Amino acid sequence: MRGNIWSCRQLVNCHRNSLIGMGHIGQLVASFLRLGFDAEVNYWSRSSKPGFEQTLGIRYVDKADLIAESDLISLHLPQDAGVILHRSEFERMKPGAILINTARSQLVDAEALYWALSSGRLAYAAFDGFYGDGTRQLSSVERSILELGPDRFLTTAHIGWRTFEADLQAQLYAMRSIGEFLDGRAVSNIVG
Repeated sequence: MRGNIWSCRQLVNCHRNSLIGMGHIGQLVASFLRLGFDAEVNYWSRSSKPGFEQTLGIRYVDKADLIAESDLISLHLPQDAGVILHRSEFERMKPGAILINTARSQLVDAEALYWALSSGRLAYAAFDGFYGDGTRQLSSVERSILELGPDRFLTTAHIGWRTFEADLQAQLYAMRSIGEFLDGRAVSNIVG
């Protein structure tokens, strides 16, 4: 999977790219794929986005069909969506599909993921964040996924969201909240 921008361009232009989840981040990814790579994009979400579909030229697809047709699936759902990919979904995927999970690892059943990667059903998976995110001991199957190595599975610390702009916005929220508190106004961004 290591490569240059040309291999990325070939990947998105020569395959059926599918997004699961079409919230703010899903919409940004769909926009990058369509406008940056002129890639075909299908998606499934809890609700369709007809205006967005028409604007970008993307297509809403039933989840079962999307899973069966896709070469590349990218997850963009909140953690409270629960497990979205079980073994039954992996069994319906095209052999050699690729899974990108920039949401939360808990959206994917770990045993099913290990089966899919070790059996070759999935050619590759990349996650931003991994089960437990350092808050607990990994299970044996979670360790087995990591042991597959970077040629089959790549994970990063769950910091994909942490851009310069996100840090700046957090600082602005904090300063505004301090000012509101000192002025005796209701604090708009309370953490806790």
